[in-house]
Amino acid sequence: MYVVPKALESLWLTARGHGLVFRVGNWGEGVLAGVGMGMVMTIYQNDPQHLSGLD
Repeated sequence: MYVVPKALESLWLTARGHGLVFRVGNWGEGVLAGVGMGMVMTIYQNDPQHLSGLD
C-alpha cells in the first residue's frame, strides 16, 4: 500500500505525457496525494495490523 500512490503518480505522468488524460493545472498533485493518503488511512481504519507500527 505504500508504493501504490507513487505507482499511480507514475502512471498519471506517463498517460499525461502521451496525451491520454486532461490537464489539471496546479491541483493534480494535491489530488494524487489525497487519493494516496485516503488509501493508507482506509487500511489504517479497517485493518491496522497490516501497517507497520511506529511505536
